[in-house]
Amino acid sequence: MRVRIGVGVALLLVGVTGGAWWLLPSAALPTTPEGLLAVRMAGERWYAVQLRHRPVGHYRTVAEHTREGFRFYSELEFALAAAPATRMEDELVFGAAPPHRLVLARHARFAGGTAKATVYLADGVARIEEDGAVRETVADFDFDLAGYLALERWLQAAPRRPGQTHAVQSVDFDRLALRRTVWRVHEPGAASGGSVVVGRDGRLDETRIRLDADLVPEGLALPPLFTIDRVASADMALAWRDAEGVGASPFAAGWWLAPATPGIDRPDELTRLVLAASEALPWPGESEMVGGERRLIGDSLRTRPATERELEAGTEATLTYPADAAEVHAVALRAIAGLDDARQRANALTLFVHSHLSYREQVSLRTVHDTLRDRVGDCSEFADVLTSLARAAGLPARTVVGIAYSVEQQGFAPHAWNEIAVDGHWHAFDPTWGQTRADATHLPIPDEHFVRTLADWSDVRFRVVEALRDEHMAPAAPAPARGL
Repeated sequence: MRVRIGVGVALLLVGVTGGAWWLLPSAALPTTPEGLLAVRMAGERWYAVQLRHRPVGHYRTVAEHTREGFRFYSELEFALAAAPATRMEDELVFGAAPPHRLVLARHARFAGGTAKATVYLADGVARIEEDGAVRETVADFDFDLAGYLALERWLQAAPRRPGQTHAVQSVDFDRLALRRTVWRVHEPGAASGGSVVVGRDGRLDETRIRLDADLVPEGLALPPLFTIDRVASADMALAWRDAEGVGASPFAAGWWLAPATPGIDRPDELTRLVLAASEALPWPGESEMVGGERRLIGDSLRTRPATERELEAGTEATLTYPADAAEVHAVALRAIAGLDDARQRANALTLFVHSHLSYREQVSLRTVHDTLRDRVGDCSEFADVLTSLARAAGLPARTVVGIAYSVEQQGFAPHAWNEIAVDGHWHAFDPTWGQTRADATHLPIPDEHFVRTLADWSDVRFRVVEALRDEHMAPAAPAPARGL
């Protein structure tokens, strides 16, 4: 499975970009508080991105104040494993006159220097360019400079105390909407200055952003893996491109494996599985503590009610899941032709993806359009295609990440599959393995905890405590290998 770290790293930095403090002489001094704050942010900053203290990328921010308004630009470029470099660019332009409304926004994703997807937002319309095709959709939301700098303005104006929280909004280019985030103060800094440390409230991944006395980002930490630290020059930030061993990464194929004893025979028939972990570490999925042992529980027969919010999110067309694209819609209709029942449609889409795509490990950033065109991918691509097709067919769906059992490796490894809502309940499907009911070895991990959990569990081993199987379960669709 390819671990998609870059998007998450980039989103953590939205709304806290910073720059060197200098003012372009061509622009008149603004009169609004947010305008004055933006003027202080005019300039450029460079950051070094490290993975376990090894340089793997850079982050750059630019803030400009001109007669036309205020422009904020950021780029994040990195390379994990032996993959082409991934680059993400964000640009927001706000008007010069109060209330400094957002007049233009752009988001672009590149792999190996090739543009994979670009989004332009202007006048309530989103223009999406992807794989040579262009489509437009409504993106009608109101955003301004005060909203963009809301976190900095709050930290600047209010007495800071540990535990204080503040909600801000940012542009979500994937959903083409505004995203609400609550930030919490962890270290308030001295009244006369000093670093301020904030983190996103309600998250267990311990991500921290460190701001200097002028509220300019000094760095970001995603322990125990990533650090992003401000450096003095572009040369220092770009040194990763010449670093030896940059291709050696813990995110290469086979980067995480937890052996299981005894080995599991015919895992596709399992309906219930209980595993005892060798380490009593936190597990964000279903588990229980028994005699000091952390026990993980998998149950292929259990479904969970879908909330109204989950159902709404599961039907959205996004940049990652382009359910509104003509090509995706046409493929979905072909796969479910003649079927009206929701469960039958979900089964048909799962088996269609399994038979339509060929398994091949991927290391570079790929879109659903890439996968449908080339008809190859790993579990991430299989799952993302099924999510997109299901949504196009009117079925709420989402991609799930976690671990699952590999017969070839005799252990659990990272994997991606799907949940599709049928009759208001989430059911698990695995298009990679052709399972219309994912077996009990599928143990999901919430997206925001995925990398941190596996990093903490780097030396874990599992002991099989209980394994129940359905002898009457229909066999999974044939596959050349149980690829992860």
